[in-house]
Amino acid sequence: RSVGQALRNFNMANMLGEATPDNPLDLARVEASMVRDLIVNLGSLWFTPMWRSVALYDLQQKFDDYVRYVATNPGQAIDFIRFLVDTGFVDRYFG
Repeated sequence: RSVGQALRNFNMANMLGEATPDNPLDLARVEASMVRDLIVNLGSLWFTPMWRSVALYDLQQKFDDYVRYVATNPGQAIDFIRFLVDTGFVDRYFG
């Protein structure tokens, strides 16, 4: 649950400071990689191998959904982790 709460409170802009990319997809790739690492490394503590595979597949699907979201909402897109929180991904896999 603490991992889920950390993701809900995560602010990539603060982490990057002034280096935040102008393109939200560049930032989303970094965030997706971080979430993938959480699933692979920390997820091994509580996910079965099958559930880990499902979570990684779902993460890729959410990234694809995010790309469509950014394309249809230019200049208004939220960051990828916020998108994962809002779509229920974080609750589903991290409580």
